[in-house]
Amino acid sequence: MTNYEKGTSLSSAHTHTALPGADPQAGGPTDIQAVGRTAQILALLGPHREHLTAQSTAELTKLNRTTAHRYLSSMEQAGILERDGSTYTSGPLLSQLSSFHLGKKQLMSVAPPKMAELVRQTTLTSALSVYGANGPVVVHVEENRSNEVLLTVPLGTQLDLFSAHAQVWVAFGADQIAANRVINMLPQSHRTELESLIEQARDSGLGLRALNDSGYVAVAAPIWSGTTLRATVAVVGTPILLPADRESNAARTLRQCAESISNDLGQLKSSHSAG
Repeated sequence: MTNYEKGTSLSSAHTHTALPGADPQAGGPTDIQAVGRTAQILALLGPHREHLTAQSTAELTKLNRTTAHRYLSSMEQAGILERDGSTYTSGPLLSQLSSFHLGKKQLMSVAPPKMAELVRQTTLTSALSVYGANGPVVVHVEENRSNEVLLTVPLGTQLDLFSAHAQVWVAFGADQIAANRVINMLPQSHRTELESLIEQARDSGLGLRALNDSGYVAVAAPIWSGTTLRATVAVVGTPILLPADRESNAARTLRQCAESISNDLGQLKSSHSAG
């Protein structure tokens, strides 16, 4: 699954222009600015940028190099980043939080076996996403290797705003203010197309993206934990194997899989609450 060429990441990150000073008052404006700047630096890391330097951070955040270096050093001392020579990457604290967040023990204990059965029934690849800082991120994939052509999705892929997964997240779970802000930045023709896709996802309960130039179709369904959208699961295939139709057999099987995962998560949540 490749990113759509018109795609835009769904991000609620804000750009800050004020730099933190030396005001030691806890909870004051400078503390808030420092937190915002730290989040902005962390958002630079991802599947397409695994390392940062003071120079690259300065260029990407419009900070001066000295300030960027100071932030990176402080984040290293806090365990947020890890230093190797002049480069920085995610540190032990981020690894711990990422494991806890992406692992979603209940989700990952329930979803993979059901996704494997979904693949067996449809002969399509299946991908699971959760919502990250900039939109849905792929956290688990079950591949179908019985066909001559293998379509897959790399783990950690940041899915763009036009993806089937993102359509579901925007329709049911994403921050609507952030979503509207990003959508309004698109050219009118793209905005109209995306708004139509989101409305169809909201009406049908399924996201759908068909890319003729890339030769694949993706259909995504929501996974709920109570009234909270916990994840999305999708099937991916060529147009021959997966019709661009929300009422196809594969789409119905996908919907049943998502509902089954949601039901099991609800039972686990009830058991945990009772305990």
